[in-house]
Amino acid sequence: MVWRLWIDRDVRRTRPAFVITDGPLGLDAVALVHRLEREAESYVEEVGGAVIELHCYAVPEHVTEEREMKRRLLDDLLVFFPEIEGFKVRDEHFYMARNFTAFHVGRWAHRPETESPLRGLVFAGDWVKLPFPAMLMEGAFSSGLLAANALLRLDGLREEPIDTVPLEGLLPPVPAPGDLVLEPASSEASLGAG
Repeated sequence: MVWRLWIDRDVRRTRPAFVITDGPLGLDAVALVHRLEREAESYVEEVGGAVIELHCYAVPEHVTEEREMKRRLLDDLLVFFPEIEGFKVRDEHFYMARNFTAFHVGRWAHRPETESPLRGLVFAGDWVKLPFPAMLMEGAFSSGLLAANALLRLDGLREEPIDTVPLEGLLPPVPAPGDLVLEPASSEASLGAG
């Protein structure tokens, strides 16, 4: 589902042009189109406001009415962009279909991996579990490379390298909250011994 809105006010300048939200009511992402496309930028320069696009990658099954979906998206939008509360819609284009992969929190563990237990059966697409961060087109493309490499490996052929972002950063990993062990400060340390 995509809903493009031409509205009478802009979001804060510090906002990134594309935001993944995972909103509780269905809003998955917001694109600030006037910061991404020249035509939308020109429109905003001329009349002010913003051109934004709301994305819901998997419309909830129980939501069948356009009006209900719009209400849910607007409620979510104001959670993430409270500075535009009270905005007026100048124009809109709404498209709702059930043809997209969902990327909601907690679902990664239930996705199939690229290689299946059956010899020669592989999976590719943006819905496949990957060993590195990628989603949407990048996820589909990367899973296709992994699937092709699995088939090449079966035939003893050369695999293609797959470049990705570093899986570890410069800083040491942060322990999970349950793994933290807090040592009580000694009385000397707390009094500034010495």
